[in-house]
Amino acid sequence: MAVLVIRHSGALVLQQRSKRDRWDPGLWTMSSTGHVKRGESYEAAARRELGEELGLEGDLKLVRKYLLPPISDRGLTEQEWVTLFTCRTDSPCTIDPVELESVKEVTEKDIRGMLVDGPLTRDARTILTDYLESQL
Repeated sequence: MAVLVIRHSGALVLQQRSKRDRWDPGLWTMSSTGHVKRGESYEAAARRELGEELGLEGDLKLVRKYLLPPISDRGLTEQEWVTLFTCRTDSPCTIDPVELESVKEVTEKDIRGMLVDGPLTRDARTILTDYLESQL
């Protein structure tokens, strides 16, 4: 699951993954991401990860589910469904330095530039492209 934090100004919050992470270390991705635990709903997982990674709470809005293209690294392949939620809040982020390097707020124009040649994870590229197209 993933959460895209939207500021009331329209800016989007992106997180930079830990440089120690196995998958896409140091790349930029959605505001908050994570896996759903057994017995946990997608919404509960989104709330948990949003709190753990960014120290944020807020109302979540379900956007849609995505089947992401498979990724392979060092002999392992991962393919997953991701359920995207949005959360509108202007509260400041308090990042978990074990999981993230940093966060930044970006405009739609910034995102479009990053989609062309920015250091984004493949899943963020897929989801953000669709998200921006659906907002038109």
